[in-house]
Amino acid sequence: MQDPVSIGRRFLRSAFLLGLLVWAGLTVASAAVIQVSASDNGGTIKVKQRDIIALTLPANGSTGYSWAVQPNSTPLLKLKAHTSKHSSSGLVGAPSTTTYRFALTGKGTGNLLMLYSRPWEHDTPGNKEFVLHVEIQ
Repeated sequence: MQDPVSIGRRFLRSAFLLGLLVWAGLTVASAAVIQVSASDNGGTIKVKQRDIIALTLPANGSTGYSWAVQPNSTPLLKLKAHTSKHSSSGLVGAPSTTTYRFALTGKGTGNLLMLYSRPWEHDTPGNKEFVLHVEIQ
């Protein structure tokens, strides 16, 4: 049989550790997902360093056009993933959307630059640009 004092100490130690874990979980701020769309083109957003930027842009892959992050975009944003959502109509050539998720790598300001083009064509009239000024706190 164990000594009641050692059982009590073990219980208090466990309760203290559990309390610390709960407190730590409550004080750690979770990342917010900041939704951005084509209507934000040319605008500015203010975000926190732990946030995620989810940029959703219209696309139509059947035309050969696609969005690409430009090399002169700010290094403060790191592309983590992109997903496409196709039209529910199932028709070839139907519009779709592509969502790009960016993690923030530091504090500061910079521009997210995206180009909608056919990769094998350069400076054609169908090319579109998306520019977003980002302020990371």
